[in-house]
Amino acid sequence: MWVLAETSGLQMTTKQLKHQSAGAATGLSMLGAIATMIANFGIAAIAARESLAFAGVFFSVTALVSIVGNGSSLGAQTGFVFFAPKGMDEDGNATNMRPILDAAIRPVIVLSLLLGLVTFFLAPQIASLIGEENSAARETMLRTAAPAIPAWSLLLVMLGVTRSLGSVVPHVLINQVFRPLAQLLSLLAVFLLTDDLLTQGALVGLTWSLPLIISLAIATGAAIKMGVLTSNGEEAITRKKFWDYTRPRAASVALQGLLERVDQILIAAIAGDVLAGIYGSVTRFITAGNYMIFSITQATSPALRRAIANKDMVKAQKLIRQIGSWMILATIPYFVLLAFKAEGVASLLDSEVAMGAGALTLLAIGMTISPLAGPVDITLLMLGRSKRSLLTTAIAVVIDIVLTFALVPSFELIGAAIAWIAAVTVQNVLNSYFVYSKSGLKSFGKAPLLAALIGAFSYGLPSLITKQSITEILAAGSIGTVLFLAITWLFADKIELGSFRSLAKGKSERVKVS
Repeated sequence: MWVLAETSGLQMTTKQLKHQSAGAATGLSMLGAIATMIANFGIAAIAARESLAFAGVFFSVTALVSIVGNGSSLGAQTGFVFFAPKGMDEDGNATNMRPILDAAIRPVIVLSLLLGLVTFFLAPQIASLIGEENSAARETMLRTAAPAIPAWSLLLVMLGVTRSLGSVVPHVLINQVFRPLAQLLSLLAVFLLTDDLLTQGALVGLTWSLPLIISLAIATGAAIKMGVLTSNGEEAITRKKFWDYTRPRAASVALQGLLERVDQILIAAIAGDVLAGIYGSVTRFITAGNYMIFSITQATSPALRRAIANKDMVKAQKLIRQIGSWMILATIPYFVLLAFKAEGVASLLDSEVAMGAGALTLLAIGMTISPLAGPVDITLLMLGRSKRSLLTTAIAVVIDIVLTFALVPSFELIGAAIAWIAAVTVQNVLNSYFVYSKSGLKSFGKAPLLAALIGAFSYGLPSLITKQSITEILAAGSIGTVLFLAITWLFADKIELGSFRSLAKGKSERVKVS
């Protein structure tokens, strides 16, 4: 990380990293999410233009690897954020982090390595379960991508450590810039070198894994530099206490990975690789917006946890509203533009991908529920209610799987979109209820509603009066951006984002770590 930071001009000391404000962390994470979006669009375009059949294989394999890698992290990154204050002094300096790391890391290493080996040796059986079509290429890709499973799970934990220690810089530079762009360039190189599907499968798996392994090495170095190995000889947290909290989150993380990716695998099994390729391509646009939401909540969760740990519910409420407004301002404009311009956007990847425009419109509209609900899942976790989070995620996964099997045979991609929207809506409604019933905290109010109206108006109006060509999409986006920035500037205080102006001027209010 320090090499990357220096080469990008980010000469930041450890002390500076530990005093980033919630606004600065959010702004930095949003910039990183934009880099990830660009890489995701590039990956989708390359895969779709190679062939929709290959795209179906590629998206189903990477979905499976992501599900398993994410699940084998066991939610240890969230547990580390939750317990990190116990290893810090009053100024937020790491003084006794080693016991927390020891409690968190060992089960993740064992499980992720085991699942990586299982994926490698059982690749033929797994490939056949997904679908007989192109099973040889899928098997080869699964085998060469197997090292990505332990690399991914351990990377998530190490990035959770660096966020806990007060900095989103490693997360942004490593996981949002370096990793996705390296995977994009690697994928491009594969298709320039060969056009044989089997060879491509082998090389894609390898090039998908290598950036993750390098990212893990850099993130580990950053965590050590920031003090994760510090120890004062005291037992900051017992392993039992750590996993009593984290164990439900482990199951929840695995189920959340299923919710985000299982439809991709099911479509390949039910409807074939071509439709799976189209669905995987168009949902990359949705994933980009979802990643913006994830980046904001991950950047701000340590500050939220500190407020809740200090029983400062007034500050916690203010943070939740601010986080919600940031989520809305960062994603509602994007989803509105995407919903209106789905056909034109999908055709940018490939003319055949435009067949998925209807599903993309539905998904874009449905995804607005997540930013409107606010950071309810992470708030539930920071309140210590990991079992409730597990329950809501499990319900959402069951809804998604049942409706996908019921609707895809008749309605194909539209059916898959409806299933996913229903699952996400139920999950957010239940999480909102549990947060309020536990703490009285509300994620929705006048400020987030005004933020949503600003985003919808700014991008909806120019989208209505322009067509589906790339030129007019760019025009709608440009006009929308000008309107959005001007109106947001005027109403920054009313949407509880006074920091918007100070960030624009290069300033940020520090949040004391306590």
